[in-house]
Formats: sequence, C-alpha cells, structure tokens
Amino acid sequence: MSPRTFEPVKKTVLTDGHRKGEVEETHPAFVQVTLHRTSGSFKLYGSALTKNDGAIRLDVARSTSVHTLGRDWRHGGGRQLISVYLSPAQFAELITSMNVGAGVPGTLSVFDGKYVPEIPFEHETEATRVVDSFKADVKKNVAEMNKLVADVDALLAQPKTTKAEREELRSKLGILNHLYQSNAPFMVESFQEAAEKVVTSAKAEVEAFTSHAIQSAGLQAIAEGRMPVMLNGKEENK
Repeated sequence: MSPRTFEPVKKTVLTDGHRKGEVEETHPAFVQVTLHRTSGSFKLYGSALTKNDGAIRLDVARSTSVHTLGRDWRHGGGRQLISVYLSPAQFAELITSMNVGAGVPGTLSVFDGKYVPEIPFEHETEATRVVDSFKADVKKNVAEMNKLVADVDALLAQPKTTKAEREELRSKLGILNHLYQSNAPFMVESFQEAAEKVVTSAKAEVEAFTSHAIQSAGLQAIAEGRMPVMLNGKEENK
C-alpha cells in the first residue's frame, strides 16, 4: 500500500439561489455507504446456487457535507464508486466472521462509476464441476477396470501360465482392488460434500428470505395497527 497522505477539506460558501449562505464541504474521502435488499435473479460469485432470487447490495457513493440550519447534513447521490452484491448467506457470514480468513466472495456490479459485466447464468457452480468431475473419474476408472478385466481374462484363458504371468495377474488384481478401495470412496465423499454445500446454501437463502418476509409482515401489521398486544395477561388487538 502507498503511504498515507492528507488533504484539507474544501469548504465552499454558496452565494446563489435558495441555498445562499450554506457551507458545502467536499473531500475525496467523503462517501455514503448504503445497504439495499434487492429482488430479481442474480448469478453470484461464490454461491453454490445456480441462480439467486434476491440479494443484498452494498453501495458506496461520493458524499458532500452541507452546514445549514445549525447542523451538518450529509448528502449522497454523488458518483457511484462501487456496488457489490452478496447473497443473504454471504452477507450473514460477512458480518459474523470479522477478522477471520480472507473475507467472503462478493459480486461486483459497479466500479468507479461504471457497470461491470455480469456473470452468465450458465457459468457452472462448484457443485456442477464436482458432479462433472465425478462422472469423468467414474468413466475413466470403468475404462481402466474393463481393460484390466480383459487382461485378466486373457491370462486365465491360457492353458499354462508362468510365474511371471501369475505375478502380473496378482498385480492387475491389486490395481482393481485399489481402484475400488481408494478412488471410489474419495469421489463419493467429494460428491457428498458438494451436495451438502448446495443444500446448506439453499437453506440459508430460504431462511434469510423467510425472516425478511416475516419481519416485513410484522412491520406492516404494526403500521396498520393490527399487531396484537398483551393487556393484563390477555392478547388483544389494537
């Protein structure tokens, strides 16, 4: 990182219009940070899901400070510097695992005022890669086993076998045993881990959506005066 530098805050006294007399302060370090819950379909980096229906968006934009009416007012609406999408699960992990590891994956949408190209929906997820790899490994192992079986059949079909041929037969049987005992369990374990990650991520996204829906419904009920209250140990509606 470059060394720290300092720059004075620029102050401008406005002299025209209805804002005459206001003191506006600007500085390269002044920003407004906002969080938004968004709806729609998203392809999010690092998510185990093929498509996310909804996300959390973090925006950082240029800000100015205006002193008027006896107080400071901070205004956003300036140049959008950065916009990052997070799945509900990624957002929850971000705020609950500070100072742990290298952070969580995020999907950049805006950088320095310009839109960033989106990730295509057909981009494969980790689970898809594991499944494809699992299929390829199974196909490869089956081909190797078929060849070994053919070699063993050829040796057994001979009326007489030499000691060297019998040792070769034992070696090929040992390779077959290795393919079953070592490779297959590892491939199945990788497949299970990928499946569990998809299930866990999907569950987290559904729980986050459900919690938001319940919270929104509760706030709406309070606003409309339909929220039940407890009076003398009894539930009554307002």
